[in-house]
Amino acid sequence: MDETALLQPLFDDPLREVVHVRPGYASHASDVWLVRTDAEEAVVRASRLGPEARGPFHEGCRALFGSDPSRVWDLEAINGHLGACGALRVPRVLRRGWVGSRPCVVVERLPGTSIETFAGASPRVLADLGRGLAKMHRRTGDWFGTLTPRHRVPLDRFPTRLAESIAALIPAYRPDLGERADGAVAAARRLPVPPAACPIMPDLDPTQFLVHGDRLSGLVDTEYCCAGPRELDFVALEYVLDRAGARIFAEAYARVLGLPVLGGVRPLYRLLYLLLEVQGRGPFDGWMAQPALFD
Repeated sequence: MDETALLQPLFDDPLREVVHVRPGYASHASDVWLVRTDAEEAVVRASRLGPEARGPFHEGCRALFGSDPSRVWDLEAINGHLGACGALRVPRVLRRGWVGSRPCVVVERLPGTSIETFAGASPRVLADLGRGLAKMHRRTGDWFGTLTPRHRVPLDRFPTRLAESIAALIPAYRPDLGERADGAVAAARRLPVPPAACPIMPDLDPTQFLVHGDRLSGLVDTEYCCAGPRELDFVALEYVLDRAGARIFAEAYARVLGLPVLGGVRPLYRLLYLLLEVQGRGPFDGWMAQPALFD
């Protein structure tokens, strides 16, 4: 069955155009189609993964946050939660359905195009990012886990869960770091309990966002958004922003919410992101030597 015939049951009007959007990397969680009829333009998202998806990122997020991107209908609650923050615009889920045997959602199409890098982005885009994340981070709670009620864990268990996740990921995917495992696990268990959890993006990357003109127009890849310490987002940003961009981001963020202190958690959170391979697989020493942009 061709894609048009596969997607037609999701729409009342005949499909005029179907474009299968491919992000350019093999491990993406969803199949995404842009669909146009005479009545609407929308986006269809169907998970490519099962609940036991393999790989360091999928397994790490499942162990730490209980993430399950195969539950694509959860996007209605996830995007609703993010939208209620009054921050970055996220697509509204218009309806649920099926693509063949896979559950899917039809979401509104936001204006703009995806971006590959924040390097060279306009100051207004970087300021929008700072304000948007700050507004997301203002919505705090005393639990971490999924943004749906399905998997929520008391915040005082975060250090232990982080230690267990690191202990599982190193032998499975980075045995070359085996000599560091015991020390990292012990250090994670000694971490203080985070002061709060808020919506964060474990897969934070420029490709999740849309830009329209010189403004940030939306956050569209939200399957893995969850609740956790905001410091995790800041550590991730140190790998996708340059020093000038980080300064613009931080100034805009601070107009909404004070900046976090990263010194006590940066080494372990950087190790976690190295293990998750959000920005690809890299050598330990080079990864840990990345400039600290938010001191």
